[in-house]
Amino acid sequence: APLADAIRRALPAGADERARTALALAVFQQIPYDTLRSGDVSIADGFVPPPTLIELDKGDCDTKATALAAVLRRLVPGRRLAVVLMPDHAILGIDLPPQSGDDRLTHDGRGLVLLEAAGPGRFPVGRVADATRDALRAGRSVEVLPIAPAPTS
Repeated sequence: APLADAIRRALPAGADERARTALALAVFQQIPYDTLRSGDVSIADGFVPPPTLIELDKGDCDTKATALAAVLRRLVPGRRLAVVLMPDHAILGIDLPPQSGDDRLTHDGRGLVLLEAAGPGRFPVGRVADATRDALRAGRSVEVLPIAPAPTS
């Protein structure tokens, strides 16, 4: 919640959902990538909860995707989110209105714009790394884990 609130304050008044998503995505892409398998934190399967990711200032793809989802639930309430798992990688999908050229995935009849949170590459909303795109196109063991939208107030 504090990180989402800080991101909101950093945006110009009236920033739309895509702009809010873009700034949150950029924040997570700047957090150093780390497999989280070192001895400096007690972890399960290389995953730490979002607050620990922020405290450590490092994380891997599934940890960053999950933390980004937690922030986006506050920044863009009511939007559907899903963690997209594939062998050795994870990204996030959000049901924002797509723009031309966006990398997308359809799940349960709904389109998701894809977010590459892991870094270190800086990919805008709707763009993923070539290797990620190739894995999705090949359909290799892709699993989509929906996240319930935050209630709107």
